[in-house]
Amino acid sequence: MKGIEKGPTVRIPTQEDLQRDPLLLFLRQKPAFDPDQDAALFDRLVQDYTAVADVYLAQRQDARLDGPASLSNEFNSLAFDTLRWASNEEFLVESVIKLFDHFKLLQQFRIDKERLKAFIFAIKEHYHLVSYHNFLHAVDATQFIGYLLIQGGLGALLEPFDILCLLLTALGHDLGHPGASTSFDGHLRVFTGQTVDGDTLEECHLKLLLQLVQNKRIGIASNWSLRQLSIFKQMAAAQIAATDMNNHLVALYYFDHSFQHIPSDKHGELAYRRFLTQLAIKCADISNVVRPLQISQKWTRALSSELHATDACEVDITSKAIGNSQVAFIDYIAKPLFAALYLTLPETGDCLWNLQRNRDQWTLGS
Repeated sequence: MKGIEKGPTVRIPTQEDLQRDPLLLFLRQKPAFDPDQDAALFDRLVQDYTAVADVYLAQRQDARLDGPASLSNEFNSLAFDTLRWASNEEFLVESVIKLFDHFKLLQQFRIDKERLKAFIFAIKEHYHLVSYHNFLHAVDATQFIGYLLIQGGLGALLEPFDILCLLLTALGHDLGHPGASTSFDGHLRVFTGQTVDGDTLEECHLKLLLQLVQNKRIGIASNWSLRQLSIFKQMAAAQIAATDMNNHLVALYYFDHSFQHIPSDKHGELAYRRFLTQLAIKCADISNVVRPLQISQKWTRALSSELHATDACEVDITSKAIGNSQVAFIDYIAKPLFAALYLTLPETGDCLWNLQRNRDQWTLGS
């Protein structure tokens, strides 16, 4: 394992870049945010999308609309608490399978249910026993994708194979993660990350996922055409790269460009659908911040435990340092991102509502 390395300066993609190859810019450029050169662009994007969020929140406050339920056992709910079921992996795996079944993916792509179950448990075995970047986080991200697909209206905008690829990638987006690889510097508003034998962690996650999907014993691609396999590789590569927080500035720029410049009559086309899946998985990766507070606090404790190599029960989530870090992350990363999600999927306003309520509590001290 190599130490933390700083990536190259961001080269913001031009419109010509985006038209030529919008899907794999993330992997090919391996960008990292440079606060000296790119602060103005980043601040503009943050301000624009924060303003969108603030308008929505003010309207909702004026209308005195209630927030979502604090807890729910429904697997497609924003208030589902994955950590509550940590000791019942069978339930979580079966819930994931039901999500595949909800969209009739097993039937349409001739996937045997027992084979899918074996595949998911194989996915589990390739996650390390770390506090945060583990199988539970993968299930939680997948569950959030389910929320977007069913409650957020995303499912109606995608083709069945898009949904299959998105669910598989959500399950495998952090495969083999060693833990504590990325930290957020709230003062500089940058992320630092590790590389593994010359590859970024995201490239390692992708390699493992592709190996498992094509595994002759438990892989689920046995009935796919060569074209479907090729499409999955492209989609998984772009989606996993989108979760790399070192790519955050380019990702936000790309999302902004896609939202602003793809006309509504093109929303059924491949480029827009892939934009949707990348935005969805990037939001899913950090979705713990938009869960109800008591759920979000659990994930904060788990992440702090991993980052500082301490037992989760020793983490004081009421500390000023953790509160300040959460507020900075919400202000500069999560709020603009989930505002972009809200503009794209208006039924996801509860994410912004929870996010603001959580921020208020972190400001006061949870």
